[in-house]
Amino acid sequence: VEVKIRLPDRASYDKVAAALLASQPGGAARVASHAQANHFFDGPNRELNDRRVVLRLRTYNGDQKATITIKAGRGP
Repeated sequence: VEVKIRLPDRASYDKVAAALLASQPGGAARVASHAQANHFFDGPNRELNDRRVVLRLRTYNGDQKATITIKAGRGP
């Protein structure tokens, strides 16, 4: 499960992070950071985009890990 929340500033991020840590037993949680790069692919005539399809290669920490994801929207 992935949840994305847009926060307005660093202070808001710090509040959310503190609340998440406090919700863990003993107030401790595993906190990790990853350098992430996203690369999107499509044909020369945007064939995937025209079909509401996204093909993404996501790398973590350079070449430490990579995932390929394809997402398809519903038809018209």
